[in-house]
Amino acid sequence: QLRLILSCDTKRNALRTAAFEGITKANCDGFIAAHADALYSLPAFYAIQVAGRCPFECVHCPYPAFCLSGSGNSPGIAATERSDFMSTERFSGLVDRIAAYSDDAVISLSLFGEPSFHPDVPGLFAAVLSHPGLSLLVETTGIGWTDAVLDRVELEIARAGPRSGGKSPVDWIVSLDALSAGCYGRIHGTGADDSGGTADSPLFREALSFVERAEARFPGKVWPQTVRMNDNEEELEAFYRFWNGKLGRVIVQKHDHFCNTIPDRRVADLSPLSRNPCWHLKRDMSILMDGTVPLCREDLYALGAAGNAFTDGLDAIRSRLAPVYARHCSGMYEGLCSACDEYYTYNF
Repeated sequence: QLRLILSCDTKRNALRTAAFEGITKANCDGFIAAHADALYSLPAFYAIQVAGRCPFECVHCPYPAFCLSGSGNSPGIAATERSDFMSTERFSGLVDRIAAYSDDAVISLSLFGEPSFHPDVPGLFAAVLSHPGLSLLVETTGIGWTDAVLDRVELEIARAGPRSGGKSPVDWIVSLDALSAGCYGRIHGTGADDSGGTADSPLFREALSFVERAEARFPGKVWPQTVRMNDNEEELEAFYRFWNGKLGRVIVQKHDHFCNTIPDRRVADLSPLSRNPCWHLKRDMSILMDGTVPLCREDLYALGAAGNAFTDGLDAIRSRLAPVYARHCSGMYEGLCSACDEYYTYNF
């Protein structure tokens, strides 16, 4: 449950094994509790924003409001109108540094924005997969993927070969959030259903087509996803039954209100009775397009920024965030953390 493996097969596990020197079968429960902050070591999951544009203004996402706000890193224009992206050269250099720091990490594209809108998607894949210990997670709306790009992506995956840690080279999560075009249009905003929410939606058809095309190329690695919320609860069971029957895979994700910065659309409160130190602080690092490393994904405006991944050492950035995790271990949840409902969820 703690993801604690006392072996030296990876850099992360070796560091934690050294930190738990003196642990035995007889004393392990109390020993781990007394050294809980030692569970904080190297990130296992890096969520990187590579493209600013998103095709949608979804009702359950804070990104559209952030893009329009003009605050912090915001461009002050609509998410659907952005054209900025992280250059392949900068991304590749960042990935090289990540591989040297966390040798078995998962790289997620894209923290915010649609990765298909990056002008060199195959180059991003090649940069990650050139490191045998790294693997990719692509989180996409399914919009904007041409067959030509998928052909080149497929070639990069074939060239890369298996990962040294046994993970899949690439997994795909497709954010659908609905089973009908009408519900899809309501959730994904005015830019989503260009047919006005009727039964015929070209963008909805494109997203569904992407699932089929991706599954044909990358069998067993494509996961249709819905965010469970009040707006689509009536379709949840049908969504699950349809995709589980079709692919045998489906993700039902809880709604994230981003520490009460957007309306809470949760159908139910799933949080545990006793709060645990945050999984995301422990295992994740979020990197915005300009290199800014916020406190976590919830810190969209980077009010708790710990540095810049392009100019600061990753270990220095990680060390600046360590005191927050240490406070969690002592039962102190301050600032954004006090209103967070994501601390018990985790990625890899």
